[in-house]
Amino acid sequence: MADLESNTLVEGYSHEGRVSLRNASVLIVDDNKIMRDMLRGILESEGYSVISCEDGPAALKLAGEKHFEIVLTDFQMPGMNGDEVVKLLRQQYPDTFIVGFSIGNKKQAFLDAGANQFISKEQLLPDLIPMIENYNM
Repeated sequence: MADLESNTLVEGYSHEGRVSLRNASVLIVDDNKIMRDMLRGILESEGYSVISCEDGPAALKLAGEKHFEIVLTDFQMPGMNGDEVVKLLRQQYPDTFIVGFSIGNKKQAFLDAGANQFISKEQLLPDLIPMIENYNM
């Protein structure tokens, strides 16, 4: 089930010519509610608008209803793994910044599916915000 929040627009281009993703809308896909809630809290405290869901089918449905500048997805989930979610989202939304995360090294699976970045769950909390803020489109 999705946790719906209000939408905020992306700020646009910075002076360095990079697209600022500050205040972007973010979709979090993870079957672990504690992880979804933790990521939501971190991102909202940094000014991002966040919606979360627990599986791939729900993510695809939400992405069809609302534009997300950023998608964060876990790898191992019931019904559809994160790399499958990434592949389907990338086909439909080529400009979305997609980050895969997992315990263990699923980096190659995520990148092969079309993710822009991968973060291990061990590094997710300290590295997520800097990764998003330094992303160049």
